[in-house]
Amino acid sequence: MSKIHDLLVANDKKNVFDFQNTPSIGYPSGLFPLDYSNGYWVRVNNKGKEGVPNRWLNIGTQGGSFYTIIGNSGVGKSAIAIAMGSAMIAGFDLGDYYHIDAEGTSNPTRIQVLNGFTDDMMADKYHLPNLVYVEDVFSLIYNLAQIKINNKDFQYNTGCYDQQGNPIIIPQPTAVLIDSLPSLQTKDVENNAELGSQTYNMRLAIAYNTFYKRLRPIIRDANITVFAINHIKEKPQMGFFKTQAKIQYLKPEESIPGGSGPIYYSQNLLRMIYRGKFVAEKHGFDGFMVEALNIKSKTNKSGTSIPLIFNADRGFSPILTMLHFANENGLIKGRNPYCYFESKPDLKFSTKDMGFVLDNEELMQVATEECKPLLMEMVGNTVTSDHLMNPKELLNRLDASYQMKDSDKDSVVAAIDNVPIAENRIITTRNYENQTKVFKGMHRYGKKDKHNPRIEKYLKLNEESEAYKKACIEEMHRI
Repeated sequence: MSKIHDLLVANDKKNVFDFQNTPSIGYPSGLFPLDYSNGYWVRVNNKGKEGVPNRWLNIGTQGGSFYTIIGNSGVGKSAIAIAMGSAMIAGFDLGDYYHIDAEGTSNPTRIQVLNGFTDDMMADKYHLPNLVYVEDVFSLIYNLAQIKINNKDFQYNTGCYDQQGNPIIIPQPTAVLIDSLPSLQTKDVENNAELGSQTYNMRLAIAYNTFYKRLRPIIRDANITVFAINHIKEKPQMGFFKTQAKIQYLKPEESIPGGSGPIYYSQNLLRMIYRGKFVAEKHGFDGFMVEALNIKSKTNKSGTSIPLIFNADRGFSPILTMLHFANENGLIKGRNPYCYFESKPDLKFSTKDMGFVLDNEELMQVATEECKPLLMEMVGNTVTSDHLMNPKELLNRLDASYQMKDSDKDSVVAAIDNVPIAENRIITTRNYENQTKVFKGMHRYGKKDKHNPRIEKYLKLNEESEAYKKACIEEMHRI
């Protein structure tokens, strides 16, 4: 810390110059592909402190932030918010969920099915306040924050550390769901004749913007996560030239109601897209698939797409989502009813036997371990040094070099010959097409040549090892 900053802090009674940026804490939802897609490594300057790691993995729903979830009707927007928020607060004595049902369509019995809470947990932790005005919702969240910030009984030690190696001690998490944002009204209306008019809509947008702007620093300090359900509106396009969408991954004719506040101040903006249904006769359960598209993410890269499986009887299913993820990446071997994972061949299962699959904790654990390398690839900032090259980048450079002329290859080899590989990066070796991408053209690889012994030699190497890098570079020299 600089001397100037030391002087500022020493005379700062209102903490105006407290520039410490404490990371928000992630709370896993159990839908691990979604949790990891927004995960990142928090670097810690531990200064040699015993027991303090130099980094820790932060995955899941980020506490103290705004989440906006958009999509068409019937794609599980409310269900995913209920699942994520309930998972946040379930393990905390003072964790609470406030569900603002501005649409008036919620059913407590159905909510309990979706979050799996016991009767006591629903009574003690899940609240459905009857609020319809944005000003009243603001007062609820603001007063909750003041109580939590000023009462040390709410605090707990997260077991994590900030960038300076200090333990992170924050209030226990609180979740607030606004279902939905366009259904909230504002008290700032002088007469009922303005309802639905452009003037009223402008006032409502101003109220939303003020709501987000004033609450942003408060919910962070109080560890309150606000989920806002929003919709997608079609806006008319005039003339030949279409206007640009306000945010990436929206079409030019699409917009999000509520003005700019929900877009600018949301840490994560998730779009839910229907991708087909499941029927019991064919798939063993009734439900549907949703593509969860990270339109905006402040913790990882935007644009990642995660398939989630919704079971009509139980809501979004961690085990079905994980099995689908594993199957899409070629990790499930065999076929029904004798499917298995390589690490546990004796644990046979059928993807149509929901009674066995849904409640099998061992199967969930095995599937998670098998998918861990793929999940870790989603995590942001995994390379610990700018001087290290992760294996995926090495593969990309090697692959690109095969497209160059012979005169260019030596310079590419020389450039990477002494570059160490980051030990914490993992590349899956499950998908055969991806495995052999680097060697196309070299070996004239084709469908009839899937078991080329020269290719197999590379696939058996540990892709994080120096031996792997050395073998790749030697192969380049022979081209």
